Amino acid sequence: MQRMAARMAHVVKIKSSDDDPRIKKALGYIGENYTQDIRVSDIAAYSGVSARRLSELFKERYNCTLKGYLVRARVSAAMPLLHSENMPVNEVARMVGYDDVFYFSRIFRKITGVAPVYSLMADDTRGLQLSIIGQKYSITGQDVISRSC
Repeated sequence: MQRMAARMAHVVKIKSSDDDPRIKKALGYIGENYTQDIRVSDIAAYSGVSARRLSELFKERYNCTLKGYLVRARVSAAMPLLHSENMPVNEVARMVGYDDVFYFSRIFRKITGVAPVYSLMADDTRGLQLSIIGQKYSITGQDVISRSC
C-alpha cells in the first residue's frame, strides 16, 4: 500500500507556470491532498485567500471552478490505477478521495464519457481508448485535467 501511495504522488503532478503564488499554493495543496476529504475552503485557507476569490482566480486562469479542477485531478489520478493496477473500482475510488463508489462512478462517467468499469477493459495503459461510431478517441489523465468544466 505504501508503494502504491508513492506511485500516486507522481500521478497528479500539477504543472503550474502561473506566476500567481495563490494559485501555485492551491495547486500544490491539491496535488498533495486530493486523496483526502478536502474542501474548497481548505484549499483557500492554505493559499491565504478567500474561497470565493480563489474560485474566481481558477475560473479566470483555467476556465474551470476550483471544485471542478479538484474533481478532474481525482479522475485523472484514477485512470492509470484502473488501467494498469487491475484494482477494484471501489478501492480506486477510496484511493483518489471518494468514499462513495457510486458517486465516484457517476463523476467518472460524466467527465470521461464511460463508466470506470469499462475503463478497466482498456488495453492501453497510457489512456482510455474509445471507439464511437467507427471513430477512435484516446483520453489521458492530463486530457481530463486540461478540459474546461
